[in-house]
Amino acid sequence: MIKHTKTKIVATIGPACDSPEILKEMMLAGMNVARLNLSHGSIAQHTQRIYMLRKVASDIGGNIAIMVDTKGIEIRTGSLRDGSVVLEPESIFTLYA
Repeated sequence: MIKHTKTKIVATIGPACDSPEILKEMMLAGMNVARLNLSHGSIAQHTQRIYMLRKVASDIGGNIAIMVDTKGIEIRTGSLRDGSVVLEPESIFTLYA
């Protein structure tokens, strides 16, 4: 059982702690917020980490908050149909969500 406090201990989760055993130790030591840095790793890796964090927290009878640090002020569009687009002065470019 994890003791609940008002103070939050945030730890960045990455490849060095990609195992349930290490995450369990971190949670039992007081980590109650897991930070994921989306600048590194794939969506699949981060999704797997989120599932692992939730499972470990459930197994030890606790909760874990997950903080996601996005890549910054970039606009993420996904793949472009032709691989790229060239913007010319005075041209109109429409981006659909």
